Amino acid sequence: MKHAILISAHRSPALLTELIDAMSTSRTHVFVHIDSRASFTPGDILPTLAAPARVTMLEPSWAVHWRGYSYLSVVLRLLRAADGTSPFDFYHLLTGQCFPTRNPEEILDAFEADPDRESIECFQLPSDRWARGGINRMRFFHLYDQIDVRKRVFGIPVNQGVVYGLVWMQRLLGIRRELPGDFERQFYGGEAGRLALSEAGVETIGMRLLRDLLRAT
Repeated sequence: MKHAILISAHRSPALLTELIDAMSTSRTHVFVHIDSRASFTPGDILPTLAAPARVTMLEPSWAVHWRGYSYLSVVLRLLRAADGTSPFDFYHLLTGQCFPTRNPEEILDAFEADPDRESIECFQLPSDRWARGGINRMRFFHLYDQIDVRKRVFGIPVNQGVVYGLVWMQRLLGIRRELPGDFERQFYGGEAGRLALSEAGVETIGMRLLRDLLRAT
């Protein structure tokens, strides 16, 4: 079976190199996107890899903002790159801060032994796992793509406070995003940075449609 390893990275080039080398096997092809604001580029990483032929670096790089739609855009771009390269049986999404705690071959074996199992966190909203049930993430505008919440002043994440303050102002002024009908009941939450899906799982959650739309753009 063939596995696509999808990595979104923004820092720690040495760790990223180790991760790519660890996940580069005869059964995998690794697709990597490096944040355009990172201190290193694909050209810095490729010469350091043990098996560069098994790696595709996405270029041009995009700016990826934590919690922003830009991250979803990069995930879809990684999927499109994998889909346009070769049919894969599994798609594994990682960040550049991940690293396998077991032999990667054992991990691949585990997925192939249970090919119908999907590894993705998913729960219906509202849920007590997230503040205010998580619905506020859809009801109000969160400007994560416009405001870099990772920036700190004397170690304090002041920009995160700005985003929360703008949400509070929207609530105070009665500003809401328009949602059709009872669309809220169809929202789900979960971990966005790490997942593993079979080809069937990717199709089930509608990625084929999304890829077709992306091809048309």
